Amino acid sequence: MPPVSVAVTLVVPDDQRDRLLASFQSFLTELPLKAFKDGEPKGGRLTSQAKLRYCDMLAQYLRVLVCPVIVDLGHFPDRSAVALRDGLAHDMRELSNRSPKEDQQLLATVSDKIAKLSPPQAVRLYAWARSVFHSLYFAIRLPDIGDSLTEWDDREFLIDPVQDKPGSDEEIILGEMLSLWMAWWSGVTDARRSWAFEVPDETECLHHSFRHRFFKDDRIDLDALLSGRVRFDRASKDERLLQIADISASIIYHAARNPEPGSEGVVVYESLARSCPYEPDFGIGLITPHQELAGSGSPNRFSALVAAMQRSYQTYRAMSGLRLPH
Repeated sequence: MPPVSVAVTLVVPDDQRDRLLASFQSFLTELPLKAFKDGEPKGGRLTSQAKLRYCDMLAQYLRVLVCPVIVDLGHFPDRSAVALRDGLAHDMRELSNRSPKEDQQLLATVSDKIAKLSPPQAVRLYAWARSVFHSLYFAIRLPDIGDSLTEWDDREFLIDPVQDKPGSDEEIILGEMLSLWMAWWSGVTDARRSWAFEVPDETECLHHSFRHRFFKDDRIDLDALLSGRVRFDRASKDERLLQIADISASIIYHAARNPEPGSEGVVVYESLARSCPYEPDFGIGLITPHQELAGSGSPNRFSALVAAMQRSYQTYRAMSGLRLPH
């Protein structure tokens, strides 16, 4: 099968963090030693039964979201990856030309850094940023748990480092440009939908802390939301939340590598998709050079995953009652 790459963002609201970590610890105690490598649980070492138990554990927490991005590397030969990198650098340069003078030099510098990335680095960086974008899009729609305006106080965006070298190119560039990309993408409209972030108004949620904290003059203050909060300094070996995300990514990767209807990987993927808020026309978070987000109406070799996502989405909405976009 053509290769794929997967990025997953795990959204954990403050009120469910401790209970989720306690449930995960209980899950780990039931695993055999062979499920671990250097003390860290690995999704590729779990049995199908263990993976299904993991999915059931996550599904208990209706406000914990799994937001995947699948990159179809079979459609990313070198020339396509080069085109993606050059396109990202061009977009950042265009953004520089339309920005206030005090921001132009920073944006131009970021554009130059992107242009110097290797093509695989650019594709990986793009997948990370897209996964974060999707997670924010749906996390913002989650209802607050009460009248408090503190729910976003302890926000962190933890990214599992892929290189041991401190200050990698990906870390530097993503830290500098993530909020810029978020703003750029939130103004995009494609054939099916607008990608603008949707912030609940007072009729939907009177005490929505995100609106009060970060929504000003009909726009989201992404700099205030992200600045100083993107972290590369906690690896999955020591961070349980990253381990949870890694196991989800492994499950999705296994299914995307062999997306045959009824296969073990697709069955487990459908169980995991109960924790994914992607609505049916959103698809599976697929990225290709020609169709960034393949929805349910676009036949492709991942159609079994799209169908599984559709089935799980109906279950998710029925169980959660959360007022997510549809």
